[in-house]
Amino acid sequence: HAKALGAPVGMLTANGGDGGANGASKSPTTSPTTSQLEWERSTGRLVGDAMHAHHMSTKERTRAYDTQNYTDMAASATLRSSCLALENKINESQALMKRALDEISHIKDEEDALAAIAMLSHQWVVCLHDPISVAEQALSLRQQRPVSQSTRDHAERALVEVVSGCSHSARCLENIVTTSSAAEADKLRMCREALDRDVDAKTQSIKLDVEALQLQA
Repeated sequence: HAKALGAPVGMLTANGGDGGANGASKSPTTSPTTSQLEWERSTGRLVGDAMHAHHMSTKERTRAYDTQNYTDMAASATLRSSCLALENKINESQALMKRALDEISHIKDEEDALAAIAMLSHQWVVCLHDPISVAEQALSLRQQRPVSQSTRDHAERALVEVVSGCSHSARCLENIVTTSSAAEADKLRMCREALDRDVDAKTQSIKLDVEALQLQA
């Protein structure tokens, strides 16, 4: 009776072993759970987003680098151009200031010469007073002669010409001293003062341009 039961037990054991073997072979092909698929999809999306962000960051960094290089080149070119413009302006201002200073020197020389002429003209006027006075006295004495001795001879005509000519010359010289020379002196003075102001302005402008150039150098 035990032997009769042994066969089924052994068969069951074999069948159980087969079942175990079949179960072991089927477990790797079991379908993944829903949470595992979502986790893989989420990770894939995150990795994709990270790769896209990294690509865009690299692109923006390259663009920023190119923009910085262009800006640096443009700034350097602008700085060189600005320095060159300042140097040219300084040179032009110095040349103009030199011309103004030369003209001021010429005006001062002319003012001195005009003052000398005015003084000399005044001296000539003073010198003419004596011959005029002598000629007038001579004419006055001749007019005191008796009527029988009064004649309009060559001497009297000469005395009249001396008085007339010297008086005319004296009036011309006085006009030069009081009017023409004074007017010309005023014009020269105004021109010199205008040039002095121009020189002062150019001196200040050159000083500021030199300081700006030193800051940019």
